[in-house]
Amino acid sequence: MRLFSRSKVVNAMVRSRVRVEQDEVYNLFLERYGDQPEEGGEQVRLRHILISAGPAAMQSQENACADLAKVRDRILAGGTNFDQAARANSDFKADVGGDLGWMNRADLAPWMAPAVSSLEPGQMTPVLPMSFGCNLIMLVDRRGYKPTTLEEVYPTLEGELRERKTGEEYGLWVDKLRAETYIERKGVFAETARLQEIGGGPGRRP
Repeated sequence: MRLFSRSKVVNAMVRSRVRVEQDEVYNLFLERYGDQPEEGGEQVRLRHILISAGPAAMQSQENACADLAKVRDRILAGGTNFDQAARANSDFKADVGGDLGWMNRADLAPWMAPAVSSLEPGQMTPVLPMSFGCNLIMLVDRRGYKPTTLEEVYPTLEGELRERKTGEEYGLWVDKLRAETYIERKGVFAETARLQEIGGGPGRRP
């Protein structure tokens, strides 16, 4: 019970020293959300299979697209799914099954946007030849998008900063306490040694 009460007192002492300024919250907001589009719109989640073509890939675009067409046919026939096919064949993001995550539709590459505009979730594009290789895109899902405002996340960001600062302040408090304890103990030992020297303390013979 005493330990619990002492912990509460220490926690209150440390927290009382912590201040979170509005500018700090705003700067964290910019760090987290500063690159988001200012206007709402649509987001799409896509998966992508790329089979590279060209001199570096040591194969022609024609061969790359023919191989990718066979992969697409296997997916349509149910012999595999897009995730498995991407892991086995893609030259891009194979380790995550070609998952591109959520993207703002306005940020899609010019060659990609028209190809996915009419897709329904679960549907794939035809094989899309580009100079760097052949591509297959699947639309996983769509959702509306609205920019996150400072007001919406202010309490969360402020709380995160407060916890971070509290941890830092607690560390400083512990370091200071240890330093003061060391000095006090050092002083006691030094005084004991001095008394032994001048007063014939334990272990000394007259």
